[in-house]
Amino acid sequence: MSIFDSLYNAATDISSLDSFLKRNITNIADFCSENVETQKIELDKFEYFVLFKTSVIKDLDYSKSYNRAFVYYLVEYCERFCSTSAIVQLYQIIQDNNLNIGSRLDAAMLYLYNTPSNDVFVERFEEICAKLQIAINEEDDDDKKSIASFLNYYSYVIYNTSQDFAQKLQSKYTIALENKNLPFLKNNLIRESLSLDIQDSGNTYQTIQANIDKILGKKESGDIISYITNDDFLIETSTNYAELLKKVSPKFQAIRDISVKQFNQYENQNDIFYSLGRGVKILNEDAQLYSYINSYGNMHEAKMLSALQYLPLDELYCKNIEIFDWACGQGLASTILFEYINNHKSNLNIRRVVLIEPSEIALKRAALHVRHFDSQCEIKTVLKDIDSVQFADIQSNTNAIKIHLFSNILDVDGFSLEHLISLVEQTQKGNNYFVCVSPYITDAKTARIDEFVQHFANNYNSYKTYYEVENQKGDWKNNWTRVVRVFKVNL
Repeated sequence: MSIFDSLYNAATDISSLDSFLKRNITNIADFCSENVETQKIELDKFEYFVLFKTSVIKDLDYSKSYNRAFVYYLVEYCERFCSTSAIVQLYQIIQDNNLNIGSRLDAAMLYLYNTPSNDVFVERFEEICAKLQIAINEEDDDDKKSIASFLNYYSYVIYNTSQDFAQKLQSKYTIALENKNLPFLKNNLIRESLSLDIQDSGNTYQTIQANIDKILGKKESGDIISYITNDDFLIETSTNYAELLKKVSPKFQAIRDISVKQFNQYENQNDIFYSLGRGVKILNEDAQLYSYINSYGNMHEAKMLSALQYLPLDELYCKNIEIFDWACGQGLASTILFEYINNHKSNLNIRRVVLIEPSEIALKRAALHVRHFDSQCEIKTVLKDIDSVQFADIQSNTNAIKIHLFSNILDVDGFSLEHLISLVEQTQKGNNYFVCVSPYITDAKTARIDEFVQHFANNYNSYKTYYEVENQKGDWKNNWTRVVRVFKVNL
């Protein structure tokens, strides 16, 4: 049965649909990540579901993150296939419940909803581009979806209006290329698509749609990154940074001070900062490591400390502890945890730290940082992204208590939550404590974090929540945002 058939059957009333979404939101998210051919087959069923079940959808409890994420995925599907009939229904739900669908889908609304004349497609060009650039700069993990949305907008105009309006958009695009605040427009596929002959609108439309599929295409098996074998221990040695680290105390701010001073020696600081991709790109150079801690270090520390104060250290007293730092970067979460434990004079026996990270240069520095804080514990380095981690990489001691650190990773779209959950369930038997912190970006990204948490809440009677909070801009210190989840489960 298709996903929209299942949704239609579940939407007999509000309670039934809510229950279905709570159990299946991960499957819905996975469907929205499928290739375009798989998704497009469901278009008629999707529109039928939205049109005939709007009365149920609109009355869902939108204080629940999975319901907010559900509407986000519906709008994203509308945007990909330009379903203007469904978008009318969803727009009202978004407005009535003040849902945050993000700047990219806000941009899509500008050409899919309330377009009384073809002139508005041209008039809204600048606003659409500005929102897409905001999505790239502040919300999405990369620029792919925003580039695809721009091409969808342009192809929609080609397909649904006359050649005259497409030409006007081309002219605006040419002018906008000079705007330094809209760098995404310089993308090669956008250039290629807007240089196509619009007189042959049918073929041009199909070519642009093919380009969109190319941008959004899933990673093929031949694209898997080649990693160092898991048995190799990686740690930074004999570098200027390693020597500088020896001279400072095991304090997070002392580490940050080194990076700040080193970063200030670079002249091209803006270029280096933008190469971080909002901190989600795999880092390859020392300058990027310095820039990351210089820019994001204080925010990382504040979020981690706000979560760690709810970690029940008394339950961990004199117990053997294993720390698993997922997508650890430079090991900032681990170092903050070590310092927090030391400051509280807690007698925790940390036997092993497992660092999982796809950037070799960052992983080596993470190991160096951990060793600086603890000279005795075993350190295991796993040079892999989460999708590439295997059971053998992260086997744990059943009798040890495991602390899992997820700092700025659960909200990232680029890996399978299903695979991560399987890794945890199969390799982390015994007592597990989870400290999950991320920025608040959109409702859908927060829901992704909650999908992970709710799996354990729904399937294990031993699940216990210690703390959960989310703050948007203006709700927390320094105008930072945060999503924090701290919980325990016995597997």
